Amino acid sequence: MATKISLKEEIMAYSIGLAGKGGTGKTTVAGLLIKYLVENGKVPVLAVDADANANLNEVLGLEVQETLGDAREEMKKGVATGMTKNIDLLLVVSDPSRRGIQAAARIMDLTKELPLNIKKKAFLVNQAKENQEPEIEKSAAAVGLELSGIIPEDPLIRDSDVSGKPTTQLTMNSKAVEKAFKIFEAIL
Repeated sequence: MATKISLKEEIMAYSIGLAGKGGTGKTTVAGLLIKYLVENGKVPVLAVDADANANLNEVLGLEVQETLGDAREEMKKGVATGMTKNIDLLLVVSDPSRRGIQAAARIMDLTKELPLNIKKKAFLVNQAKENQEPEIEKSAAAVGLELSGIIPEDPLIRDSDVSGKPTTQLTMNSKAVEKAFKIFEAIL
């Protein structure tokens, strides 16, 4: 008797939200996260940029086909309300400044007060200069944040942005890409 094997693979939805004060590089981190997910076979990926100055498409090297407003109206047709209250991972991004890290702590505190179901929270610092790690770790500890990782400042990211090239085209030669992938591997 032959056993019937289904070739259809079950795809489990996993929602990731990013938060942080302006200028911390959330969009760049989102692009690196999407690159990581795709390169590691964690597909398909639906990326929604809800920023008022949405430019995730540029980081990904994509033309905008639909706006968030279009998608929201389409989702209303078949998605139950309250869906966005369930988040598998909230990634709070900060720059290395004391003010940025304090804002990240406030965001983490705020999530406890809101009616959200967040399964896991992670905090990372982006755009860190060389030798800033001890200062960052001290600032994070002072406000009670557990640091998931530090992405270094990388001239390859800046050069990519200035030249209009998608950040996702960077390779593991980029110290930011390399470190971000290690962080994502650890938290996902």
